[in-house]
Amino acid sequence: MHKFYAMDIETVRDLNQQWALPVPTAPGNYKKPEAIEQYIREARTKQLEQMALSPLTGRVFCASFVCSDGTEPIVFRCGDETLFDEANVLRNTLQWLRKMQLAGDTLITYNGYSFDLPYIFKRAAIQNVRLQDTSENALTLLSYTDSYTFSRDLHIDLYREWCGSNGKGASESLDTLVRAVLGVDRAVVADTGKTHELIQTAAGRSALEGKCVADATYTKQLYERLYGILF
Repeated sequence: MHKFYAMDIETVRDLNQQWALPVPTAPGNYKKPEAIEQYIREARTKQLEQMALSPLTGRVFCASFVCSDGTEPIVFRCGDETLFDEANVLRNTLQWLRKMQLAGDTLITYNGYSFDLPYIFKRAAIQNVRLQDTSENALTLLSYTDSYTFSRDLHIDLYREWCGSNGKGASESLDTLVRAVLGVDRAVVADTGKTHELIQTAAGRSALEGKCVADATYTKQLYERLYGILF
C-alpha cells in the first residue's frame, strides 16, 4: 500500500570547521578601532550561530520520518555530543529513503528541496557515505531535485507548493503555516538557536530529537490539510 513519510532533520555546528568561515571585515566607513572591533566581534558571533545551516560547517544530528499510517516515528540520531556516529545517521537515512523509493512511497518535507535533502546528501559526500547501488535508478540528490518539476510521486515539498518555486511567492516559515493553516501554535520543544548547548547533555539531545519528530508531525498534518486543494 502506498504511504507517505514526512521528514525533518536537525543540524548542529561543528566547531572544528571554523577554518571554512570567511574572516569578517568591517565596512570602509568604520573608522574608530573600537567600532571596527565590535563589528568584527558581532559578525563572528553571527557566523558561529549560523554554522549549523551549512553542510560544510555543520553536521546532521537527527533525522525523523513520520508515516501516514500512524505507526511510531522512525528516528536516526547521533548518540552523544561528539557526533562521531553522524556517518551512521546518514547511512541509515539514505537506506530508509531508498527503501521508500523502492516501495513507491512519497517523501513530504518543508523546504526539503532546498535544505534538508541537499544537506543530507552533501554531508554524505563529505563523510564518504554511499549506498552500494549501481542500478539505473540509484538514489542520489538528483533523484529529488531533477524529478521534482515532472513528478510528485517521489517528493512533495510543502514550502515550494505554498510559497512557489519561482521566487515570486512570499517566504513563509513552518511556524507561520502551522498557526495559519492548522490553527495551532507550534510547540517550542527546544531552542534550536542553542543546539550546540543542547547536544552536550542527554536531556538536551532528547529535546532536540523531540523537536525533530514534532516538526515532521506538523509537516505530515500540513500535507493532510493541503492535499487535494493545492496539489
